[in-house]
Amino acid sequence: MNGYFVIATHGNINKDIYPIHYDQLKKKCSSAGLQTQNWVAFSKWHPSPPSKKMEMNGKEICTTFYLPGALQESSSILAKSFTGSLRSGTWNENTSVAVKTYLYKKDMSDALFILQHFIPLLCSLQHIPQLIPWLGYQLVTEKNMLKIVTKKEEEEMTNLDHFLYKKNQRIEDPKVILQIVLDIAIALQHLHQHGIIYSCLRPCYVYLYKNGTRAKLSLDLTHLTPSSAASPSSSLHHLPTISHLQIPSYQSPESFQCNQTEWTNKVDVYALGVLMNELLSKAIPWHNTPTDKVRVRVCDEKARPPISSTVNKEIVHLIEHCWEQAAEHRPTMEQVIHELNTLLLLT
Repeated sequence: MNGYFVIATHGNINKDIYPIHYDQLKKKCSSAGLQTQNWVAFSKWHPSPPSKKMEMNGKEICTTFYLPGALQESSSILAKSFTGSLRSGTWNENTSVAVKTYLYKKDMSDALFILQHFIPLLCSLQHIPQLIPWLGYQLVTEKNMLKIVTKKEEEEMTNLDHFLYKKNQRIEDPKVILQIVLDIAIALQHLHQHGIIYSCLRPCYVYLYKNGTRAKLSLDLTHLTPSSAASPSSSLHHLPTISHLQIPSYQSPESFQCNQTEWTNKVDVYALGVLMNELLSKAIPWHNTPTDKVRVRVCDEKARPPISSTVNKEIVHLIEHCWEQAAEHRPTMEQVIHELNTLLLLT
């Protein structure tokens, strides 16, 4: 990936602290239309920023950027929630982007850790066609603010939740549904390979191409979770979580019963099974069922949403395998992908 990791702070700059490429940094910042008097250092892009540059002379750095180009952000807010806001923008003068701003009510120590170990990794997944890519980020500690820049593909695509429940449309061809589920599974597998659990899979985070036959998964910090099954050497293993917004209809038994640190990526396998059945059976899972009742049905009664009699038996087997009660009995996402590819050949 091309680009630069840039750190900014307030006050006078001692060029002797980070003398490497200082003049080149200043020139690049100027060409990007940025103020340069407070910029201290940059380096070639790495999967994660060097931790030694998170502080300078024992003082916390105020602003941190991953800056592969210039960003112009719109003043108008497209959407707003309790976690922050969404604005449109332009990246490098010709790329339409969405700028998601997360506001923290407490100190930003967790955000600094997440920035260092988590977001750069997600930005490095731009080449995955089943994921809506992250292009960059900005952290402003003095304002308790974290901004994520993503490619504005949502406007060129159709949100699955909007498609199903606002437009009241259905995907009739089982083969198209299996392809959409396969796209989602591939996106989840890439996250799992990096020790990340999606943890909040549901239709509103899935986007369909205009022809309705392929899909991409949207990434959002409010539901991404570090995997307890990650490699012990992975820096994500001890990553703090920003928020947890799981929907009971897609929750696995262990996510109702266990602490979040005990989850594995099998919670995504469970949710994928629920979503697959939702598309094939054309029914909202646990519709109008209170959360406490869903918990009882899933955990105590081991019940699942009904599967339509029109669903192929081989597909039913995969759905039921995905939502097994015990997480260790569910397939891996890699196995799910293999099964979906086989079913696509047979359908």
